[in-house]
Amino acid sequence: MKETNVRGTFLVTQGFLKLLGKEKKGAIINLTTFGAHMPFPGLSSYSISKLALTQLQAFVAVECPNVTAVAIHPGIILTD
Repeated sequence: MKETNVRGTFLVTQGFLKLLGKEKKGAIINLTTFGAHMPFPGLSSYSISKLALTQLQAFVAVECPNVTAVAIHPGIILTD
């Protein structure tokens, strides 16, 4: 899962930025989780991979002024 979360998102982001170029405007929105900001037992690799996405978007936003890049978490949903 962590490889999909980090590597997959990185490769898609990289491809998108190449297609977009430096002149066109674009947006990247990734979903993350509250677990990226708070440690939960048994979820370390998942949480770290989501934290990496948050940081990836922060760097894209700073390095590519033509791109709006955000990572959001939709909230906590109680499930069984």
